[in-house]
Amino acid sequence: MMTLMPKNKSTHHWSGIAPDPENFFGFVYCIRDFANHKYYIGKKQYHSYRMKTLKGRTNRKKYKSESDWRFYTGSNDKLNLQISRLGTMSNLFDFRIIYQFKTKGGLYYGECEAIMLNRAVVKEYYYNGQVSAIKFKPTEVVSDPNLLKINEDL
Repeated sequence: MMTLMPKNKSTHHWSGIAPDPENFFGFVYCIRDFANHKYYIGKKQYHSYRMKTLKGRTNRKKYKSESDWRFYTGSNDKLNLQISRLGTMSNLFDFRIIYQFKTKGGLYYGECEAIMLNRAVVKEYYYNGQVSAIKFKPTEVVSDPNLLKINEDL
């Protein structure tokens, strides 16, 4: 995982759907590498949640803090090496939000569905090398009219 922060922290490098951290849990994104003609599909939560034990209390308190979503560049090492060489703010990368989800289950399922529908693990023009494990039934799914067709760009 790599995050490059510019001086102005209030902005972000995402295009596509407008980020809405107040109403959504996270988003599925696609990073396009114009230099290598490759794509990467991933997911990112808007917030991180931590439990902290407080002195004098028997139960723990849940804390919510903003994640590094604004300038997140994915978890793929090859992609991050390419980004570190060329820079996130260059015109050689497009960081695009393609779906937003209100639940963690929907977010995980949405990422897997986007990877599977685009056959990202088996096609050479994707950085993706694996699909995360789904061990639950999600409460939200991507509706058919909104399915991503990245391959049309090629």
